[in-house]
Amino acid sequence: MAYGGLAVAPVSSQDGFSEDAEHVGVGIVFQPVEDGTLYVKRLKEGQPAQRSGLIQLGDCLCEINGIDVFRQPAQQVKRL
Repeated sequence: MAYGGLAVAPVSSQDGFSEDAEHVGVGIVFQPVEDGTLYVKRLKEGQPAQRSGLIQLGDCLCEINGIDVFRQPAQQVKRL
């Protein structure tokens, strides 16, 4: 699923989530897990990602603007 160049994939498990989440500019709080995957932990109310209705809690980040970011470090993903 894509929104404004951000591609996420639905997943069935949210195991491993903690309070150490990463924020990004479209109103998504990502939760990194041990293997480096970034999952959607929270959508900020009224921000583009939440308003779109396309991104759901538990989705994992796969791509931003055509760039594969699956299991890339959160600090690297933030720069995109």
